Amino acid sequence: MGQYLAMVDLWGAWHALTWNNWRWYYNPHIAKLEPIQSDVAITPAAHIWLMKPPSHQFALSKAMLADANIKQHYLTAKQRLIASLDTTLIPALADYDKQFIKSLHSDSPLTTPFNYQVMKQQANCWAANYQTDECESIVQVSEELHKQMDGFSALAPWGSIKSIKK
Repeated sequence: MGQYLAMVDLWGAWHALTWNNWRWYYNPHIAKLEPIQSDVAITPAAHIWLMKPPSHQFALSKAMLADANIKQHYLTAKQRLIASLDTTLIPALADYDKQFIKSLHSDSPLTTPFNYQVMKQQANCWAANYQTDECESIVQVSEELHKQMDGFSALAPWGSIKSIKK
């Protein structure tokens, strides 16, 4: 869960956190539900992508990050994503992008490769907690873009309940 939230923040994929876009996969190997990407609305346009971490703004993801275990996984994933950006992540994405663009060019010859400079800026600002000159104008995702879930109730997992009093 923490890794998913970190990836959402890196990509500025706020749409993946809206209540109607949450999707869950039951992983039979660990007997747990895992979030999977659904409709994320990703674009390389700086005026759309650059934003402070949406997972810190939305009610449900904020509640998830309040859990110490999820928060630790989030921070670990954040560090790993930022560290691997230039050495692993972007080169792998660019290789995939090159193959994908080639297949699209048969009927969409004007399709261009993804511009990863905005991703680098987002990662740099995220790493600096938006405290640098380059990042000072970056704001939270606008609440006008999509109606957000502003309340919910959740029950603790059955296995974590120590005793039931009658």
